[in-house]
Amino acid sequence: MNICNKPSNKTAPEKSVWTAPAQASRPSPELQGQRSRRNGWSWPPHPLQIVAWLLYLFFAVIGFGVLVPLLPHHWV
Repeated sequence: MNICNKPSNKTAPEKSVWTAPAQASRPSPELQGQRSRRNGWSWPPHPLQIVAWLLYLFFAVIGFGVLVPLLPHHWV
């Protein structure tokens, strides 16, 4: 029972949407190579997500490991 008619979080089409009845046991060819993603934390990460995390770590190390220790003593 669907409470309050809340929409599901599915990103792939239902089996009834597929065109040929012979394909009911497996997804269509364009869906076979793709994995559905619910949000930005779903696996596998996008290559740009990996680049973004690496840049974040780089700036954190530079900022807190190099620049903050070089501040004048009366600022710290």
